[in-house]
Amino acid sequence: MALMLAGCSDDMTEKVVSTPVQMGDEIVFGSAISKENNKDAKGIDLKTIYGDRTKTGIPVYWDPDNADDIAIFCPQAAAPSDHIVTYLVKPDPKKPETWHTSISVDKADFEQVGLQWGKEDLHKFYALYPASRLKDASSDEVKKHGKLTATIPTNQKPSEWYYKKPTNNPLLGKGAVVTYGLPDMDNAYMWAYNCVSKDKMTETSSVDLTFKNLVTVLDITIPGPANENESVTITNINVASNKADDKMTGDFYFFIKDGEVNDQGQPVAMGHCEPAPTKADEVRNMLSIPCYDEQIKKYITLTGPNEYLNVKAYIVPDNTKKTEDFYRELKFTVSMLNGGAVTKTLTHEEQVHFIPQKVNRVMLPRIKKVDPEFWMSNLDPNIYLTELSIPGSKMSYASEYQSLNLEDQFKQGVRAFIVSAGASNCRYNKVGFWNPEYTFQSCSGMPVEGASGKDLKQTLIDITSKLREAQKVGKTNDLAIVVLTYPGAGAISYNGSHPNDPERVWIEAVKYYAQNVLAKDRNIDLYTNEITPNTTMGDVGNKIILKVNFNNENQKNYITQGSNVPALFSIWKNPTSDKSYTPTSNLYWGDMGHTPNMFWMAAEATHVGNGQELTEAQKRASIINMLQNSVKLYKESTKHDTWFMTDAGGKYTSGNDGTRRLATDMNQLVVEQLQTRGENASTGIVFINFADRTQTELKSDYILSSVIDNNFKFNLRKKGSTNTQP
Repeated sequence: MALMLAGCSDDMTEKVVSTPVQMGDEIVFGSAISKENNKDAKGIDLKTIYGDRTKTGIPVYWDPDNADDIAIFCPQAAAPSDHIVTYLVKPDPKKPETWHTSISVDKADFEQVGLQWGKEDLHKFYALYPASRLKDASSDEVKKHGKLTATIPTNQKPSEWYYKKPTNNPLLGKGAVVTYGLPDMDNAYMWAYNCVSKDKMTETSSVDLTFKNLVTVLDITIPGPANENESVTITNINVASNKADDKMTGDFYFFIKDGEVNDQGQPVAMGHCEPAPTKADEVRNMLSIPCYDEQIKKYITLTGPNEYLNVKAYIVPDNTKKTEDFYRELKFTVSMLNGGAVTKTLTHEEQVHFIPQKVNRVMLPRIKKVDPEFWMSNLDPNIYLTELSIPGSKMSYASEYQSLNLEDQFKQGVRAFIVSAGASNCRYNKVGFWNPEYTFQSCSGMPVEGASGKDLKQTLIDITSKLREAQKVGKTNDLAIVVLTYPGAGAISYNGSHPNDPERVWIEAVKYYAQNVLAKDRNIDLYTNEITPNTTMGDVGNKIILKVNFNNENQKNYITQGSNVPALFSIWKNPTSDKSYTPTSNLYWGDMGHTPNMFWMAAEATHVGNGQELTEAQKRASIINMLQNSVKLYKESTKHDTWFMTDAGGKYTSGNDGTRRLATDMNQLVVEQLQTRGENASTGIVFINFADRTQTELKSDYILSSVIDNNFKFNLRKKGSTNTQP
């Protein structure tokens, strides 16, 4: 329930009772929530920052089901040695009318020593909620300097959804119903302070600790569509600052003692907050609120003008700026299941003043259905290519795997395509008789399997036309990736003398065709500059990246150093060659004769079943492991040198309709993994069967939205984002 949020507010009072007051006695704590009102950023009366707004405020209570944890720090305490202890606050679960008070405040660990009165007269008490989110609470930084470290995450997934609750919110009018995304109260940092004279304490005396809000809060309301019968499904809400150095998320410091100095040697007041320095390649000027209910496995839908969605977002507190400096230009992007998005930018000219450590209410435009946009152009062009999450179509031209043509797949948001192309009329020069050598001359074309009469050249022309459409409407960051695969010996044809090696012929045909046809055709925008770990999406904007999968090490002999082929190359590895079914290969640009500085982690397996490339269980494991590996590597390394390929497509080889049955299983698996992992990382390219949002029974709409939204949920690394010390 909205009224069962974790207990913390601007006007919360903790009571400390001494029985008796002697050095070495443990201090006993109690709690209460005061009835005084505070003000939010717009001067509206409210009791706290949570719950359903009434005419007098927003009531909040201690959580009767899950004890709230508070950390209390007292430098004068005789014990424990670090002077800080975690306590749990519990109200009476049988008496809702008393949930503003506690019936007990107990140590979180009964075996731990509680705070004990010290020998000094004056005792200073500092408290922080929630204790569980503090970093290194017992460190010297806390004991000596009263400097606590906490964090605000980028992905601010609601803890629970509460559907269509009638509201008396005067701002929404009569008949309004609200779906609430209840926030994760662990991000709702509060603090309290008081100083008492021990010598004046009696058994009935109490020390009042009045909790004050630490974080800045965005209270976001989204109205439903204007049409009474229209429904719109929302997948994600993204909030981004137009200032790259705006520290909205990440670590921050909280100084709980007076007379201390920060890292710059500047004196700070008690309760002072400031963002921690930015780490290498860290991006902190955005946050995301996923709108997926894990309990029912659905996104949030609004129908008609009287339905609203309300969510809250937290922003890192910052006391280093003057009040007049807190004007922000924030862009709100509401993504929808059909691939479209509604955006609203609150600008400085509109005098939008986001008050720190207050609730800032934002009413976004009424949601409406829009056509899928060029979603890549809504991202920062400085994001590294390897940081992107890109939806792709498995066997893009094969009717067994796809229900749409390539151009319509592009409209669905697909930006990666697997194309199997052969080589026709390949010609060689033969030198020598007894030990002949063959020199490749040309091929007449590279026909695409599954696309009657279509050549690889025409494929790239079709994609280029879509990218040029984006340019016409000012979208400059969209790009596409074409993964070229070997079709088998039967798709290779020869003229005259030739080596008896179709894989060699194919790779040399790729080299010739990329250099002499694709790169030179004015109707094709092929990316021809070198791709490195530091290449950004802005570098490749409105271009096509050609990625070639070759099949054996011998093929490397024909793309030698200095070849300058405008393509990426890596060898295909059987997923079972790695115990996690996620093998990694070297990734080369231009040739395969140099030492690579990039890697290709892929689990490509088309045929699924017993005795096939992977069993169903192994296919599932490869998908899960791939998505977990990306998180693990993101944490361990800042090199952003690995491209990920998650293959959720393919077919079951037993039974009928194997491609659709596999899509049903694997699409849902990817959606669940992306919605529950909640950690920073790219998915890389995710290939699926039936990349078509109308295939709702396969959850194609869900997986396309989930992969695209992943780009907006996390702080992806960007070039030039590091503006302070690592």
